[in-house]
Amino acid sequence: MLAILALLIALPASAAFFAEEPILSLDGEEVVLSWTTESETPPARASFGIEVPEDPFRSPRWRYSAREKGDSLRSRHELRRHLGWWEHPVLDAAGLAEAGGVILARVEAWDPHRKALRYRELRMAYGREDSVVVQLPCISRGPWIDRVTTSDAWLSWTLDQPAKVLVEYGSTVRRMAWKRIEVDTALGAEIRLEGLRPEEEFGYRIIPEGRKSGLRTYTFLTPPETGSWPADGTVTFAFLSDSRAGAGGGIEAVEGTNRQMIRSLLSAADMSGVDFVCFGGDLIDGYVDDPAEYTRQLESWKKAAECVGGHLPIYEGMGNHEMLADFQPVDEDHRGRPPFRDRDGEENSESLFAAAFVNPENGPEPPLNARGKSVSPPFKENVYSFDWGPVHVVAMNNDYDVASHPEDLGGYREGAIPDEQLDWLDADLAAARKRGAQEIFVFAHEPPFPCGGHAGDGMWWNGERPEMLDVRRRFWNILQSYGVRAAMFGDEHNYSALRVDSRLGEEYQTPVWHIVSGGVGAPYYAKDESLPWATHVSAFSTIQHFCRIEVSADGVILSALDAHGRVIDRRPLD
Repeated sequence: MLAILALLIALPASAAFFAEEPILSLDGEEVVLSWTTESETPPARASFGIEVPEDPFRSPRWRYSAREKGDSLRSRHELRRHLGWWEHPVLDAAGLAEAGGVILARVEAWDPHRKALRYRELRMAYGREDSVVVQLPCISRGPWIDRVTTSDAWLSWTLDQPAKVLVEYGSTVRRMAWKRIEVDTALGAEIRLEGLRPEEEFGYRIIPEGRKSGLRTYTFLTPPETGSWPADGTVTFAFLSDSRAGAGGGIEAVEGTNRQMIRSLLSAADMSGVDFVCFGGDLIDGYVDDPAEYTRQLESWKKAAECVGGHLPIYEGMGNHEMLADFQPVDEDHRGRPPFRDRDGEENSESLFAAAFVNPENGPEPPLNARGKSVSPPFKENVYSFDWGPVHVVAMNNDYDVASHPEDLGGYREGAIPDEQLDWLDADLAAARKRGAQEIFVFAHEPPFPCGGHAGDGMWWNGERPEMLDVRRRFWNILQSYGVRAAMFGDEHNYSALRVDSRLGEEYQTPVWHIVSGGVGAPYYAKDESLPWATHVSAFSTIQHFCRIEVSADGVILSALDAHGRVIDRRPLD
């Protein structure tokens, strides 16, 4: 059994910083940015600016910075700026003076406990009623377009205050009246846009009650019919992973995420002309024991990803860092992370992940045996599949219900895949081929063939755990059986391309490409030359990057690109 010594201490809950989250409000014609901290902290800085209306990525355009007055520590914080500053003719690039619109602010507050800056980015909308300035409902997070099919899509958003919302949507290429959906008063919503058609551009507007200015129209594309190639003959998508906080500080470490690289690489992927994005886990730092902190980190990732999320579907998967943990008591001399297991009860890692994102819901039922838990965590929205024309994509979760010591705590070892998932994968791929899928791609987090950084865990475990090798073998045999073109992973913070074929052993008679793309800002790993397949690795790099996969009837081309579009590696996956 797990050794629990006589002198015990509990791991402290995640330290809260903001007692009251920063908000933007109006006091007459003054914009007020205010918040409170749990303890007294130094004077903070804030930046103010706009979103440039013609910028499709909605990048914050900062114009003015201010610091709180004085040097004394305080728990109540406030900065003010008159609206006239935004509306001055020299600065009014968003046309605010005419009818109001949306303004931005960013808090930069020093956290003495973590010895780091804490960031919050906010939006506020305003207008004028009978010459009186009034604050109006504003989309504070989002919007996101998800689960786009040939006939429908899901749209979600969060407001800064509860309000009624009108959604208008329709084709941008047909002369037809747009449909209207009225959403009752709420802080946020997920709604279904129905009546779409294959391979067509659609647009939508989200209009909170009272808003007449600062509104955007977003567009998105629907896929071709299942099994059919699009008119241009190509389906293109991006795969990337591992965006937890980097080691560089600043906006490379914002609430558990590398916000800078998330924005840079998703924007670069969008500019490269992809149809959708798959993100293979480790979005956040995680490994926290507070559900609120876990959710905050997921929301921080979504805040960074909203630069493209309103017009480009993103399919998220789970990694080992998407961990809301039950930490075990440890001796006061313990060093490192205490023993842990995925949290028990309804607020577990998988359930809160599903609540944060909108992914397909066609995955398997969870295990009947909860392995010592009151309930088995769900596979809902973390194990799923979808079609995009002739391409079929599957998201697997090989970081499900993870425990550091499963032999003592229950749960599964990192990299394990429960039988329920593998049975479902087999049936799903068979059904996809029957529907006419011409190319299949599978993504998960833990790599079966690590190349640098995770030889001691993942799905390999230094080749020393027979039960893990059995799972790895069954998983790869399923991929071979259905002619999967490539399996894509993260976990290792680098790029590698490996053709798994008979060079690696007689059991690999059907070639499947093994791609690792963990380059969205987490701390890097070098190549491990001691691994049995190291000499067969076709390419390796620690440059931050994304993978662009271009699929046509002529074959599949993989390109690894950095944030500037420079090609790191390019190769046919044959």
